[in-house]
Amino acid sequence: MAPPAGGGPPIREGAWTASVLLVLASFLFACLTLGAVEPWAQSVLGAGAAAALLLALAAGRLHPLPGGEEARVGLLVPEMFVLGILALGVLQVLPLPPELHRTLSPAAARVFDDGLPPEDGGRWRTLSVYPWATRVEVLRLAALGAVFSLFARGLRRTSEARFALGGFVALGTLAAVLGVVDSSLEGGLLGWYPREGTFRDRVAGVLVNPNHFAGLLEMTLLAALGLLFAAGAREEGGEGRERGGRFRPPWAPGDGGRGLALLLA
Repeated sequence: MAPPAGGGPPIREGAWTASVLLVLASFLFACLTLGAVEPWAQSVLGAGAAAALLLALAAGRLHPLPGGEEARVGLLVPEMFVLGILALGVLQVLPLPPELHRTLSPAAARVFDDGLPPEDGGRWRTLSVYPWATRVEVLRLAALGAVFSLFARGLRRTSEARFALGGFVALGTLAAVLGVVDSSLEGGLLGWYPREGTFRDRVAGVLVNPNHFAGLLEMTLLAALGLLFAAGAREEGGEGRERGGRFRPPWAPGDGGRGLALLLA
């Protein structure tokens, strides 16, 4: 792979390859732990995404952005959207004095007033009435945003996008096939979670119930769509549409609307 245009730092191919494999492994282990305890999955994904970003920085792949000078913006539109939602999530879990809490969210204040004993009425409160779950969602979004940034800023060739996307497709296909086979076996030979207390007394492969499969889709959809979007973006230079040709992801200022639409999808 050729070094990025613009004289950026040299690419350490081993570190970049390791970062991509680490992201794929993080999604795999998140899938495997999702059926047991969901926050474990978010923690695995978050730690893996953070480590992959550090490896990519060491590889020199996140500076500059792929493409010409016009594409080198400080923050991508989807990144700004993610950071805004993260800031809102952090605000939701910050303890606030009762007076400020009541001003910002009268509805949440009523929930706390009804649920807390009178002696705890002066205790500081969060805007979220379920802060533990809010923290889990903040962690999940931070991990997805890190994965998105890694691929949007780090991919240099369509062949790299195909490789990473193939990993996500293989992961989803394996989980789905395992679930179908496990559900079709009366003895549940492929299931390794207890039947008691699970959804309809059945598990499906690595997932306890269909809601957890939806969680897996949520984790992988943004990254997979981002890779597809990048792979289909216009390519640069004289290589045209040749396999492995360089491409410019659609995150330049003029293309920000498409990036935001992809994220909202």
